[in-house]
Amino acid sequence: MKKILTLALCLLMALCLTACGGNDDATQPDAGNDAVAVDLAACLEQIKTDCALTDARNINADSLFDIYGVAAEQYKQAACCMVPTGVFPAEVLMFEAVDADAAAAIAGKLELRLQEVKNQSQSYDAENYALAQQCAVNTNGNIVTLFISADFNAMNDILDTYIK
Repeated sequence: MKKILTLALCLLMALCLTACGGNDDATQPDAGNDAVAVDLAACLEQIKTDCALTDARNINADSLFDIYGVAAEQYKQAACCMVPTGVFPAEVLMFEAVDADAAAAIAGKLELRLQEVKNQSQSYDAENYALAQQCAVNTNGNIVTLFISADFNAMNDILDTYIK
C-alpha cells in the first residue's frame, strides 16, 4: 500500500512540475491580456515631488498587511506612503497584483480603507469629508491604486504617464 501511495505521489509531483513548465513567452503581456507594465517606485517618487509630499513616510510590506490587510503574496510590487500631517492627511497606495483575483482582493481592502476615511472625516470635518468623497479605488489591469489626497487628480495623471 505504501509503495502504491509513494508511486502515486511521485506521478502527481511529476505532473505538477510539467504543468508548471513551459516557455517564457507565456508570462509576457499581449494584446489580449489585461497586464499593465509600470514602475510604481518611480511613479511614487514623482508623485512625492510633484505633489509636494515632503513629510511622506514609505509603508513597508508588514505595515501594508497590518494597516490595510494586503498580504505580500498578493502583489508583485507595491509603492505606498502616507503623510500623517496636514489638514487632509495623504495616503498613496499603488499595487501591482499577482493576478486578477489578487487585484480584486486588494481593491476590496482599499475600498474598506477609503470607507473608514470617509466615516472618520464625516464625523470631524465637512471639508475633508467632501475631499474623501471624491477619492476612489482604481483598477487598471492588475494595477490597483488609492490616492487619498486633495491632489488625487494630479496623482492619477502622474500614474497615467507611467502606465505602458
